[in-house]
Amino acid sequence: MNKIYLNEHLCEDMIIPYEGAGMLKASADTLLLYNSFDETHRQFFQKKSGKTLKLSRRESDLPGWFRVEIV
Repeated sequence: MNKIYLNEHLCEDMIIPYEGAGMLKASADTLLLYNSFDETHRQFFQKKSGKTLKLSRRESDLPGWFRVEIV
């Protein structure tokens, strides 16, 4: 999975823009604490447990969609 979706409320909670360019580094375990993810996303985060993920988006990305890299 190279992209994930974060809804507006989760973006607000994590202080990351829902639209426009932005970036956040968070552990996969922290992201699992949020209940707004579907099973596919939860399984992805569980497989990355203990790792830090970089979520980034560009101005041209659709709202809420973030690229995922393991840092």
